[in-house]
Amino acid sequence: MYYDDNPFQTTHWTHPTSAIIASAKKGCVYCRFVIDAIRYFEPDEFPVGISSFLSPSGGCSLRVDYTIKGAVGVQVYTPIDQEPAWPGITHGPELSPSPDSPQAFKFIQSCLLACNENHKNCSMPPPQSPTRLIDVQPQGLRPTHVRLVETRSPPPSRADLEAQRATATFPYIALSYCWGTGKTLTTKTDNFSALKAGFLLSSLPQTLQDAVIMTRKIGQRYIWIDALCIIQDSPTDWEVEASRMASVYQNAFLTIVAGTAAASDEGFLQRAHLSTTEFKKPFQAAWPPPTSTSRANNMSSQERQKQNKTILAARLAFSDLEHSHSRTRDKLQRIPNPWATRGWTFQEQLLSTRMLLFTGYELRWICPSASLCECTYLQQHQQEQSEEARMDPLARSIFPMPLTKKGVYDTWHDIVEEYTTRSLTYGTDRLPAVSGLARVVRERLSNIQTGSDDRPSSSKYLAGLWEGNLTMDLTWRARFVAGKDSTSHGNAPRSAGSEYIAPTFSWASVTNPVCCRLSQPEWTQRCIVEDADCVVVGANPLGRVKSGFVTLRGHLQKSILLDPYQGRGDLYYTEPPGWGERFKVDPDQLLEEFDVSLSSSCQDAGKQGQMERSVRRMRCWAFGSGPMGVENGTPPRRVRSGAEVYLFLLGQTPGSRINERVKLAVYFIVLGLSADHPGKFERVGCATGEVDEGKLEELLRLSSRKSVVAVV
Repeated sequence: MYYDDNPFQTTHWTHPTSAIIASAKKGCVYCRFVIDAIRYFEPDEFPVGISSFLSPSGGCSLRVDYTIKGAVGVQVYTPIDQEPAWPGITHGPELSPSPDSPQAFKFIQSCLLACNENHKNCSMPPPQSPTRLIDVQPQGLRPTHVRLVETRSPPPSRADLEAQRATATFPYIALSYCWGTGKTLTTKTDNFSALKAGFLLSSLPQTLQDAVIMTRKIGQRYIWIDALCIIQDSPTDWEVEASRMASVYQNAFLTIVAGTAAASDEGFLQRAHLSTTEFKKPFQAAWPPPTSTSRANNMSSQERQKQNKTILAARLAFSDLEHSHSRTRDKLQRIPNPWATRGWTFQEQLLSTRMLLFTGYELRWICPSASLCECTYLQQHQQEQSEEARMDPLARSIFPMPLTKKGVYDTWHDIVEEYTTRSLTYGTDRLPAVSGLARVVRERLSNIQTGSDDRPSSSKYLAGLWEGNLTMDLTWRARFVAGKDSTSHGNAPRSAGSEYIAPTFSWASVTNPVCCRLSQPEWTQRCIVEDADCVVVGANPLGRVKSGFVTLRGHLQKSILLDPYQGRGDLYYTEPPGWGERFKVDPDQLLEEFDVSLSSSCQDAGKQGQMERSVRRMRCWAFGSGPMGVENGTPPRRVRSGAEVYLFLLGQTPGSRINERVKLAVYFIVLGLSADHPGKFERVGCATGEVDEGKLEELLRLSSRKSVVAVV
């Protein structure tokens, strides 16, 4: 492998390291540079293979594969103050040593300038101020102070009037950060007036202080911080302001993301970037390098003229995996990013029009027109992203809602899957923390209801599900997290706790991540939604609920659970009579058996008032603590083979085809009788499997009687 032409100007190549070494010994200056750079960064382990990738913009990156440490990225570039080593090569700026360095602020200024002047798709909406803001440069106060101002209430004084006029016409910054568990200054009923009069900046935790400092540095006067702009001990104010979260972040001039701080007292400006603390300095070599006579004979005249005229450099860089801000994409990240693990920050990410992210490695900028980073990786590679990646709503900050109902529902499924991987301090925030995104989805659904097949209520929100897509939404399944949920009781999803969060038909009723089966054009609904509703608690119509139900008409069949793992609890099977097939059952969490009295609404009149053993989600479970919990002095009875459940058929999609046999994939919700709501059911899991097309139609024809079930 000997290169007369520049291999870095080839779209892609992969070679074993031994071949590159052999080529370098023959005099290939490109291969020599690669080997020298790799030995500089990792002298103790030699890679098994090396790949080169060239972006359409000219950026070159290497993937170096090691046996022990895995893949490492290396960026090849010319320093910003040098002549390009060859046409199109990246001019790499110096990475900032810390977020508060001059280099970092130069990057911020360049991003703001480029977006304000060149990005037609990033035109900022007219400022619509939130209810309250923090004035970081209040008139009449020293720079050591800041002030809480109201933008909508009648001003009691001239100073408040001036502040209100200013906030009605000036943009504001929004802060996205992790609260953590420590104490922090918050706005409450008893200190509300004092904060409006002004307070010391130093009284704020470090993350909030850093946000104020950055707001001033950017040249803005106002910032929105939830801890200070929402009255935290007022349930009404909290609910109202939480319901307005979408507009707060959408209308912000810029969202500052404190990505490295796990708590509000940690700060994000004083942290040295990993590029200066844990990585070696960039490798640099004179270019073109001094060559032997034999190599010089093969050099072009242009190369001879440029002999030793510039610098070729390489530095450790992070790939697209580490440039992602999605929790599901963060599992292999080597950069700590606590912000990407929190539930509340997810909608702040998707709803923000422009974001400035402070990460452990560098600063990053995301807006509707561009994704930029200090190392230029995003600039180099965004042109080659696949159509799927460009349309992925989780890969950007701005929320690109599709124009069709199916597209909107599919996007919501993406949102739920990503959101449920994140953590919340309070389980009761499960629905409020995604209510801003739900509001955007509801508005889009309302705007596209123009076809004759659209139901007027298709944008009705039901504790995380949509009535217009309810049968598909009901097919969600809880999934366990290896390592997190592995206990002596198996890998089943854990309990949502004793506090009521949502009805059992909703994914919000469990605390584990959930998987949503995305809509398919071939989805065939096999039941009818007769009624559905939820009773909301408080002023946020898309927030907390205290009850809910769905009433369905369709095929209901009793069956028994088969436990192949003898009490592990995370997987069952069922073989409903007459179907001739075994279906997989995914429980919503650990299940238990219990005795329930059949009510007067029981469909079998001869059994009214009798006791029947049924299945429900386990109500008491000391997760990870060893023995099972106890409710009312009675330990739970673990579900074993033979436990009776009910299967309700939701719908079908095309399945596999074996020779001439056409299979259909069928989807059920698995139900148990409700002890708290006699005559109704509670969801305990979902079941899936395949059945012959003709067999399904025969079964449904023989079972002409449709059952009406209410799930709470």
